[in-house]
Amino acid sequence: MTALVGWERPYFQDSDQNPLVFLVAFGADPQARPMSRSEFQCSGVPGGVTLQTFTTSGHPGYLESLRSGYLWEEFQARDPALAEAVAGCQGCAVMAGDVEAAGTLNYLRDVIGLGEWLFACGAKTIFDPQAFTWWTRETWHSELFVAGQAQPHKHVQILMSDTADHFWLHTRGMRLFGRPDLSVRNVPASSVETATMLINRLIAFQALGGVIEDGLEFTMAGLPDGMPCRLQGDLEDPDFNNLHAEMSWPG
Repeated sequence: MTALVGWERPYFQDSDQNPLVFLVAFGADPQARPMSRSEFQCSGVPGGVTLQTFTTSGHPGYLESLRSGYLWEEFQARDPALAEAVAGCQGCAVMAGDVEAAGTLNYLRDVIGLGEWLFACGAKTIFDPQAFTWWTRETWHSELFVAGQAQPHKHVQILMSDTADHFWLHTRGMRLFGRPDLSVRNVPASSVETATMLINRLIAFQALGGVIEDGLEFTMAGLPDGMPCRLQGDLEDPDFNNLHAEMSWPG
């Protein structure tokens, strides 16, 4: 049997936070076909994570709770045909739980392989509520599975809000890696590109195992002095559903 390729975290340091997996595969029936380790490049469900099936008959209201609210309405507006197909699904498979072994990204490799298998089992979409993302079979296959290696930026959204004449940039999705999300406030329009570059570098650093220290100031071309990073928040914070690293553009 061909050995699976290991996905390393070269900057790994232990932290108090475990990665959280939470993905919903609408329409998937895990009984439809066996999960092949070689075909789906997956060693199974990661330790600490469960794979459960929910149906409209057995779990009244659960699917509808996932098919409601802002994210569902935005999805309906963006892809009405796929949303209609998802609305007709009578069941879903849910991968959820705190990952036990996070010293490598093998758990992410396995999650991606399981997602590929769930699409083969009839999933219409895989919903990632942590990153506000609705994956199609085509995008999951081409952007995640075929790559054959970790693609951190595909799992994390950078959101931008206009606050008067400045901007707030922040992420959602870093909890998948067991790391805080990122927030940069008071960014002038002329510096949005620089702030985005900083965030992208920190997404990759943390996803590959790095830990941001409280009070650290980052050095990068175009980045002003006097912008220390402060670790704050909690898992119930509605902006992140995660802890976050807060920075503020000077002035």
